[in-house]
Amino acid sequence: MLALGTVFFLFSAQSALAAGELAPRQAKVLIVGWDGVRADCLEPAHTPVFDELSRFGTLTLDAWTGPRTVSGPSWTSILTGVWPGKHGVLDNSFQ
Repeated sequence: MLALGTVFFLFSAQSALAAGELAPRQAKVLIVGWDGVRADCLEPAHTPVFDELSRFGTLTLDAWTGPRTVSGPSWTSILTGVWPGKHGVLDNSFQ
């Protein structure tokens, strides 16, 4: 039964390739954030993997924060592009 399933899978994959039905590759975005770490602490720290990621991507050391640096409102602002007064997330609670 396993052999029959394998043959069916391979035939289906070959048919899809022949018909050109596979979707083209799409660009992806990876956002890496280090919650609670100030930007001025990144430069002197020994972080080879983070340094490698930032070398091939984008890194900002000039991000603006609100008056209170609380994770919930801060991450929501990063992902939505608006301040807490607009998105309504004011603290870390889930109420």
